[in-house]
Amino acid sequence: MSMVARASVVATKESQVIVGVVRHDEHDHDSKTLKAALTEAHTHRETSIRLAVVDRGYRGAKNKVDCEVLLPGPPLKRDNAYQRQKKRILCRKRSAIEPIIGHLKHDHRVLRSWLKGAEGDRINLLMAGCAWNLRKWMIAFFLFEKPNGGEQTLLAIACCQPLGTPLIVVWVLS
Repeated sequence: MSMVARASVVATKESQVIVGVVRHDEHDHDSKTLKAALTEAHTHRETSIRLAVVDRGYRGAKNKVDCEVLLPGPPLKRDNAYQRQKKRILCRKRSAIEPIIGHLKHDHRVLRSWLKGAEGDRINLLMAGCAWNLRKWMIAFFLFEKPNGGEQTLLAIACCQPLGTPLIVVWVLS
């Protein structure tokens, strides 16, 4: 029985289906975990990620990834009203990943891993993600909920510690 180390969860914005999970072996700064999380997101997508909207913990990550990184902050003078509103909306929607993390921790038992070692933590995370997706699929199938046209335009990535609040929250726009 062990506590799960830091983990990244990648989920779509509209349907909140988990696209990928990553376990980080070391407790690195947020800016150093962004590349691994985006790489995991790229493996399960056909289109490349153009924009990642992240929280202030990623200040040093702009040079470490291939896509544009948008940090929340005061609007730029060169932005028009539409661009300012769009950035504001994207930065506000980052908090939608936090309930997913809470459900994974408490409903899908990511809070504590009963499997041995780092590989056991990875398996536990993967199975929790599969259980989350199965639940979403069953709701859509049995309640005839139409998905958002099958279009996945916005992703959310988050890292959490077992007993703490989410450490990393990222929106990815493709």
